[in-house]
Amino acid sequence: MTRTTARTATSKTGSMFLIAAGVGLGLGVLAVLWMFWPIGQDGYGSSLGELGLPLAYGAIAGVLMGLICCSGAHAALEIQAAGKPEASGTRQSAAAGLGAAVAAMLPAVAIAAMGLGDTNPAPFLGTALGLLVVCFAAGSAILAGLNCCTARG
Repeated sequence: MTRTTARTATSKTGSMFLIAAGVGLGLGVLAVLWMFWPIGQDGYGSSLGELGLPLAYGAIAGVLMGLICCSGAHAALEIQAAGKPEASGTRQSAAAGLGAAVAAMLPAVAIAAMGLGDTNPAPFLGTALGLLVVCFAAGSAILAGLNCCTARG
């Protein structure tokens, strides 16, 4: 029998943070590769080996961003649980996505502000908007996956 009410956020906290850190790590490394591709054009050498330090920075920043967004998702779930403790898994996923996007607002605003003095701010604004979309999608998908796993058994 499938549950209609999802489990509380505190029962999924450890899994949420571990998954968010892993997703953040992967996305941080991909973001660095995207920023410096093609490698030879930007003066960073001609091999992936010379990108070791930027990749490490990207991994660390991605893990931190994943944990920040997961904290926002967890806070949103706790706020939702205080108001409506019997929320469905779909409502919990939406709340987690919204919380993750709200937590990503500060870094997104900082990225957008860096581009305001540039002659072409579109890449900065696109990156900030992309960060918000990715954080919403990741927060929602992580919780939807955890709810799916806990509903099965």
